[in-house]
Amino acid sequence: MQTLLDVLSEVPLSVDLETLEKQAASKLTSVSKHPEKLVRSIIALNVTRAHAEPPVPEFVQRVLEALEEAEVTGKKREIAEDRLTKLLTLPELNVATKAIHLKLDHERLLAQPRILTDARPIYGPDVSEAPLAVLITHTLKLSYYQDEKQVDFYVVLDDDDISALEEVLQRAKLKARSLRNIFQAANLKVVLS
Repeated sequence: MQTLLDVLSEVPLSVDLETLEKQAASKLTSVSKHPEKLVRSIIALNVTRAHAEPPVPEFVQRVLEALEEAEVTGKKREIAEDRLTKLLTLPELNVATKAIHLKLDHERLLAQPRILTDARPIYGPDVSEAPLAVLITHTLKLSYYQDEKQVDFYVVLDDDDISALEEVLQRAKLKARSLRNIFQAANLKVVLS
C-alpha cells in the first residue's frame, strides 16, 4: 500500500488520464499483476467522488456498503476503509481530479481536429474536356462536444491560413511554456494537459 501511495504521489500531475495511468502503472509492476487496472480503478474512484462531491468519509462508507455483498466485513472492512481513505485524500490525485473537472467545465470541448485536403478541378468552356487547372483547398474540421452531443464545425483554409494557424499554435505553446516557468519558479505545481 505504501508503495502505491508513494508512486501516486510522485507521478507528474496531468489531466490526461491515460498518461497518468501509464506512468503510475509502469512503476507498480511489483505491486500488482494488473497495475494499469489498479491505477484506473483508483482514478475512477477519485473522479467519481469529486463529481458527486460527498465528503471522503461518507463516500468511503458508500463504497464499503457496496463491498459488503462481496463479504468485505470485519477486519477486512477496517483495512479497506483505511486504504480507501488514503487513496481518496492523496493530494496529487485530488489536484489532478479537480484539474480534470476544470478542464471539462467549458461550453464546448474539442473532440478531434482534422484537416481534409481537396483538389477541385477548374474546367474551361467545354466541361467534357479535361480540366485546365486544379485548386487545392483544405477544410479544417473541428469536432467538439456541446451539451453532451458531438458537433462538427468546418472552415475552408488556404496555404496562407495554414501558415497563420501554425504561427498562432506555436505562439500558444510558447505562452504556455512561459507561464509554466513562472509558476514553477513560484513553487506552484503545474498540471500537464
